[in-house]
Amino acid sequence: MPYLQQLENLYFTWKGNLPNRIEPLRHTSASPRLYFRIFGNNNTSIGVFNADVKENRAFFHFSRIFSRASINVPEIYSISSSETYYIIQDLGHSNLLDLLKQNGESDLVNRLYKQSIDQLFLMQFSALDQIDFETFAYPRATFDKQAILWDLYYFKYYFLKVSGIRFDEQRIEQDFQFLAESIANQDWTAFMFRDFQ
Repeated sequence: MPYLQQLENLYFTWKGNLPNRIEPLRHTSASPRLYFRIFGNNNTSIGVFNADVKENRAFFHFSRIFSRASINVPEIYSISSSETYYIIQDLGHSNLLDLLKQNGESDLVNRLYKQSIDQLFLMQFSALDQIDFETFAYPRATFDKQAILWDLYYFKYYFLKVSGIRFDEQRIEQDFQFLAESIANQDWTAFMFRDFQ
């Protein structure tokens, strides 16, 4: 598998030795990124492959800025010269959705969700003067009408249509256009982490 060889080489460049093993992680998102858990001596890290260099550069740029602003983001350990492979901090095996499924709306889960939302909120307004939106914002420099419509259509095709909920195509299109226009005309400056919506 070429991914493993590339990640082994990158790990060796970073650590000076080869990892003990590399395991692919299950693919759980719409993103084409591939994730791998890399096992070293008494530590693990996450290897990532993503052919979209522009998206990777945005991730590197924002991660560095947010880290300097004391926002919890994974540390970036090493980046390949092609910028298609990189190694980041391993934050563990669990995610909030898994914890919610296992524990329901427990005090622990509610507390963790609140901590996450606090961090996501800080992303919206921290270090805005350091972010180079024109160069690094992905896929667009601003959350404009087109970007809003993309999200609304994503909701339509990947939630509404597959859920079996009946709706009027023309009316929902009119609502989408109105909503996109209304949001796009607001005068505000923030970092829009689209998955936070």
